[in-house]
Amino acid sequence: MKQEIIPFGRGMLTEGPLLSRPPGTCLIATNFEIPPQGGYRRINGYELFDGSDAPVAPPGSGEVRGVFIYKDEYYCIRDNAGATAGVIYKATPSGWSLIDDTLPAGGSYEFLIYNFYASTDNIKVYGVNGVGKAFEFDGTSVSFITTGMTLDIPTHIAQFKKFLFLSFSGGSVQHSAAGDPSTWSPILGASELGVGDDVTGFSTETGGSLVIFSRNKTHILTGTGEILSSGVLDWTLVEFSSESGAIENSINRLGQTLYLDDRGLTALRASDTFGDFAYNAYSAGFRPLVSSYYKLGVRCSTVIKENNQYRIFFNNGQALCCSFQGLEFVGATTFDFPITVAKVFTWEVNSIEKTIIGDTEGNVYLLDSGNNFNGVAIRSYLKTQFYHYGSPVRRKRFRRVHIEAESEGNSVLSFQPEFSYSSPNIKKAIIDTFLLVSSGGLWDKDSWNEFMWAIPLAGNTPVRINGVGANMSALFFHESENDSPFILYGMIVDFDDRGVTR
Repeated sequence: MKQEIIPFGRGMLTEGPLLSRPPGTCLIATNFEIPPQGGYRRINGYELFDGSDAPVAPPGSGEVRGVFIYKDEYYCIRDNAGATAGVIYKATPSGWSLIDDTLPAGGSYEFLIYNFYASTDNIKVYGVNGVGKAFEFDGTSVSFITTGMTLDIPTHIAQFKKFLFLSFSGGSVQHSAAGDPSTWSPILGASELGVGDDVTGFSTETGGSLVIFSRNKTHILTGTGEILSSGVLDWTLVEFSSESGAIENSINRLGQTLYLDDRGLTALRASDTFGDFAYNAYSAGFRPLVSSYYKLGVRCSTVIKENNQYRIFFNNGQALCCSFQGLEFVGATTFDFPITVAKVFTWEVNSIEKTIIGDTEGNVYLLDSGNNFNGVAIRSYLKTQFYHYGSPVRRKRFRRVHIEAESEGNSVLSFQPEFSYSSPNIKKAIIDTFLLVSSGGLWDKDSWNEFMWAIPLAGNTPVRINGVGANMSALFFHESENDSPFILYGMIVDFDDRGVTR
């Protein structure tokens, strides 16, 4: 009998020659993520949130227009019941509390949390919504920012070199005076730039550049914003690409600028090779999936720095979760929620990273919280590549798999192997179940009362199988409202060689 170890990792790979796909990658990875230690981890859920013990949706009508976290407090924006104004609510121990109702109804909010001033206590929230003026929020009230535009309705927001940048329709990019987001006089340093196409978002680079994305163009702004003797600001605006840009709502930074364009998942990072920046396209192995998602529409995106993840939420209720190690792409999996996420925001609360989401039905949730989708069971699927175990032309009798896993609690999983690319000439294997038990911990390393004594650090669960084929794929399925997350690290496969396929 022969034996081969298959470590899990690197996410989905659905394109390219079947024989060249690494065996630890997946055809399907739904409601799993790739943790920093490797393998595939079933995700946490989300819980309805308003700050109280009996949470409800914020009052009003329609979807959640925006969510943000400011000075360790959670906020959301939703239209009032008559859809005549946008209302800012704060989560409190007694539920949602109305803070301000002077915003216009409708729109889609984008926020910047930044301190433009000299004193340390002047960090503020700056927002745009695409239906009214930009504004500043200090936790108690809204102050509108007047730029002087005839149609003063900015769509995207950023800061660069202590200037507040706003985008307007027609490719107009404007900025305030330095260190003063309320001053928009050209005499005092405010200015306008043109990029010739509607802006889809900004990204402020650590190397001293502002990337301005349009749908089909990319511009890069450099300089300090100082007024030269000629009376002109020392900005240099360069068209980096006239053929590719970024899809709106997909732009984020995780050590590099990440976004979606027509090539799929793309990164823009500093480089010494060409124009100080270079592209990297990461979704070559699953491009059709990404393309089908973004054609439905990108709702929002965020980065989870603690897990080194970039998450993009789409109009079909699904999300793409992209994992990195440093700047290097590891792989991608998908989330499938019973809600459509309309807005997402990630920020630290009491030095702990938290993510808040709002849905199209007007509810607000804490993401990565709990073991279910607000009471709905999490259904997770993992289907590995069809792997030939050393020879694509020789038949094997597969006898047993030993599943290497780690669990935060007891979980029952279903397992079904498939043989020879699911050939109809091969008898289907029966669906088996196996139990993952809570994993142990290390003395002086793990948290007290968070692991089981006299239990192995990771489980090795044998599952008997009986099938013949040239290759095998393994399908794992789990559904529960209560089970804690678990990690599938890989499997050890026992098989016999049965000769060349004829």
